[in-house]
Amino acid sequence: MNYNVVPITSRQIIDGIGLKILDVATFSLKRGYEIRQSGRMPNKCEVVVFSLGSYENRERFTELSAQFALARDVTELFMLNDCALLACREMGLNLAPVGTIDETGVPEGRSLLLSVPYFH
Repeated sequence: MNYNVVPITSRQIIDGIGLKILDVATFSLKRGYEIRQSGRMPNKCEVVVFSLGSYENRERFTELSAQFALARDVTELFMLNDCALLACREMGLNLAPVGTIDETGVPEGRSLLLSVPYFH
């Protein structure tokens, strides 16, 4: 599985980007209910979002920053699978991935931010 790498600045953290991504869980349940009410079965995929702060695994964070030529004000990386990126876009949260890494490239020391089913 590949993960879309999204750089996050301290300004975005202050503005609540993490909380907005967590809203995907509520959005998914509401969306699944609405689809079922319309008489059809929703498609389902699994949302997975990892987070890596510059303080969690400094060495790997620095490597990824160099690999994707990230700006100096990036303090965190979100790694979203394709389902998570779809859910965020359908919710109106347009994140800008700078590239992808495969499952083996997801660093140790990362945090699991979200893992929920998504109905669409």
